[in-house]
Amino acid sequence: MVREKDVCWEYCDKMDGNKVRCKFCLKVLNGGISRLKFHLSRLPRKGVHPCTKVRDEVTDRVKAIISMKEEGKEVSVVKKQRLVETKSPGIVSNTKVHIPSPESTPPVVKLLTGCTAIRPQSSLDAERCIAEFFFENKLDFSVAHSPSYQLMLEALGGAGFRGPSPEALRMTWLQKLKSEVTLQIKEIEKDWATSGCTIIADTWTDLKSRALINFFVSSPLGTFFHKSVDASTVGNHIMQNYNTIFWSTCASHCLNLILEDFSKIDWVNRCILQAQSITRFIYNHTWVLDLMRKFTGGQQLVRSGITRSTSNFLTLQSMLRHKSRLKHMFNSPEYSSSPYANRPHSISCMDILDDSELWRAVEEIAAVSEPLLKVLRDVSGGKPAIGSIYESMTRAKESIRTYYIMDEGKCKTFLDIVDRRWQNQFHSPLHAAAAYLNPSIQYNPEVKFLGIIKEQFLTVLDKLLPMPELRHDITEQIYIFRKAQGMFGSNLAREARNTTSPGMWWEQYGDSAPGLQRVAVRILSQVCSTSTFERNWSAIQQIHSEKRNRLDKETLSDLLFVHYNLKLGSKGKVADMDPIILDDIDMTSDWVEETENPNPTQWLDRFSSALDGGDLNTRQFSTTSIFNSNDHIFGL
Repeated sequence: MVREKDVCWEYCDKMDGNKVRCKFCLKVLNGGISRLKFHLSRLPRKGVHPCTKVRDEVTDRVKAIISMKEEGKEVSVVKKQRLVETKSPGIVSNTKVHIPSPESTPPVVKLLTGCTAIRPQSSLDAERCIAEFFFENKLDFSVAHSPSYQLMLEALGGAGFRGPSPEALRMTWLQKLKSEVTLQIKEIEKDWATSGCTIIADTWTDLKSRALINFFVSSPLGTFFHKSVDASTVGNHIMQNYNTIFWSTCASHCLNLILEDFSKIDWVNRCILQAQSITRFIYNHTWVLDLMRKFTGGQQLVRSGITRSTSNFLTLQSMLRHKSRLKHMFNSPEYSSSPYANRPHSISCMDILDDSELWRAVEEIAAVSEPLLKVLRDVSGGKPAIGSIYESMTRAKESIRTYYIMDEGKCKTFLDIVDRRWQNQFHSPLHAAAAYLNPSIQYNPEVKFLGIIKEQFLTVLDKLLPMPELRHDITEQIYIFRKAQGMFGSNLAREARNTTSPGMWWEQYGDSAPGLQRVAVRILSQVCSTSTFERNWSAIQQIHSEKRNRLDKETLSDLLFVHYNLKLGSKGKVADMDPIILDDIDMTSDWVEETENPNPTQWLDRFSSALDGGDLNTRQFSTTSIFNSNDHIFGL
């Protein structure tokens, strides 16, 4: 076969199907020679663990092979774009896509970028960076005509430097970046035959009562935006036509509803309102705010989360950490001698800070909410978390039960809220099946599966293996898995039960039960939350604003496609980011916005353009799909 000519075959043994075994570490990889190359090169790639025993000269050789292959792909892209680029004189494509080594300096633009230094090395690199900036931040193309914009470019690039025109942005660069994103997506799609994928349906309703759905697709190798449609019954249509698809509510949405219900409990709500009185006073007086930052070492008191309820509990935790510093600030000679000290609001803040019952309540709220915030972080990072969501929710409930071991009334109040949301809105048979297949749960002697979990696991198997020939020996394979026989019982498999992701574990050690392995990898490779994609609520309103109605429908679709995928790519590259905390404080939140003599439309006026035609009545759903790459599901 042609593929046997690849020099990298000398570093592995070919096995059945699309599997290869590394000759250095003996690890079995699904995905063939392509995955082996990333395994040996030690280059970062989702779902591929770097080889720990490969020789350095082999790593360098494979890196060179990958680099040459990427350069060849870019040449192909350039040829395809040549016809489009002739519409914008002066733009010549010589962009090269680089795959940086772990030791190299990270590029300024982390996805689809040729800008590998702070100062672009050519006008083409500069135009590319500018184009990506426009698309990623949803800027109107007419901004390119702004005199101040041109002055800024000349200050950065020298006298006479000009960025891409509105026409070049719309025609040349939009199509170029769309083509490059599409090529990357095709590489990701190749892995679906093994891992399956999750379809994310981000649904919301605008003020014109239009039901709009943004479709994303997620798998272990990456997440991408597919398309946006104006529809309300797509989910039911998919379920009826594709029997291997499971429909469930977004985990982060369900957890947010639980936290929202917590905040509605009378004593919790009173505590939040008192704490907000302190932050409003501080954040509405510049001198006091600067003094607060001095006493907290530059740290913010208000923490803005991905939802209002998340912000409430994160900020209460923050205030609890800074309690002594806040008291020290209000009692300091510097503050006491200031004109703010004798104001009624200031005196009220000092009384609240001295209220020991308030702080006991804050400690209680922090203790009860933290287990759920931990689950929210686990499911919101964009990684496959379906195998752990069942156990995570169980642990969160146990934490609440343990905290209130001496107060049965409060314990029941909080757990009833959790159970109502979990059982009625979120729980899916797929979650039970994922828990059953998760080795860290299955082989944990402290875990005893309820009968309903095993029953739902079998229900999922019936749906995913509808034909008798697909279920051949499946009962025996389940037994081998449960009893840890064959490869399941090897030392490596035992050691990896709690250290490797469940999907990866099955891919490496599930060969003793091939039919069950195929199902397990597909189930355990799915995400169960849309929170990664919820920060762009106004993107469609802005792109569909009246200023852009003259653009044709295809261009609007391309803008949305490039915008979302640039945002997803840049977010995926940020290390150590807390997935539930926003970088900037929401200056219109209840923790900051002053409410004395409020103007009900004041903050709306500031953002009228962003809210044109939209609202905050949102509904998020996550559709977990287990299907083949040749299922034409997007032809709806």
